[in-house]
Amino acid sequence: MLFSGPDYEDYEDIIGYEEFYKYLVPACEFYVERRHPEHKEIVEQKLKEIREAYGLK
Repeated sequence: MLFSGPDYEDYEDIIGYEEFYKYLVPACEFYVERRHPEHKEIVEQKLKEIREAYGLK
């Protein structure tokens, strides 16, 4: 789940794969750079699989 703003509990939105991927990449970068640098290869591989599976750029 991604939150933005103080009233996030009151809103839900459905987004497409491309828009979701734009949010997923920075979240993964934060995860790797600040929390688990040892997972860099697997995270990059999974992002690649997601891009290929949904035809994303």
